[in-house]
Amino acid sequence: MCRSITFPEGCRINTLILKIHMSPEYWDQPEVFNPKWFSPEGKEGRNPQAYIPFGSGPKSCIGMRFALMEAKACLVSILRKYRFERSPDTQVS
Repeated sequence: MCRSITFPEGCRINTLILKIHMSPEYWDQPEVFNPKWFSPEGKEGRNPQAYIPFGSGPKSCIGMRFALMEAKACLVSILRKYRFERSPDTQVS
């Protein structure tokens, strides 16, 4: 359920993530782990901010950005080391 709340400028807001993660408002039996919650069907109709293990917005987890940067660096090192060619069986449309 979304609520419209206005906060004064400069106001600091703290959110208890565990409180959201354990809320019956978003999860059936929040004390039990159910992997189906994270399937595409399980995510339908649920607020995307109901599960935010790495934070959200501009101050989200630095590890997530680092992992993406690391994946790009690995891809570059692979592309530098190997040359890709089309197979004679490759059909180009």
